[in-house]
Amino acid sequence: MVQLQASQRRHGSKLFPNLQGEISLLFDQLGIDRSPDQETFVPALNISEGEGHVEIALDLPGVSPEALQIEFKDGQLAISGERQWRESENAKKRLRMECRYGKFERLIVLGEDVDADQIDATYRDGVLLVTIPKAPRVAAKRIEVQR
Repeated sequence: MVQLQASQRRHGSKLFPNLQGEISLLFDQLGIDRSPDQETFVPALNISEGEGHVEIALDLPGVSPEALQIEFKDGQLAISGERQWRESENAKKRLRMECRYGKFERLIVLGEDVDADQIDATYRDGVLLVTIPKAPRVAAKRIEVQR
């Protein structure tokens, strides 16, 4: 069963969908400088299951493939990296900052029934696609007791 580790879930609110943006605007209006290195970055992801495999897609615009690490260990897939802040040479003052920067790690519990040797990752147009083949299931086998 595929699941996200609880501490790494992306939280959202249906009651206050724009709250984060409004708080950012308030900070900007009050002149409170929020340093990009204090931000947290939790990339959005989609998990889908096909026959014989699981696909995980992460939105990672502005992240270079060289800044990504992917590791499968103890039934968990760990995807980590960093989205770097790039200060514009012509920018004098930040008026609004909605994009998030910084280090991130997403942990996806896959269980042991995957073929870890065949995990494949591709990065195109700011999206990381990780394909995890399922290991063949071992059929139940009746074992006779010998006399």
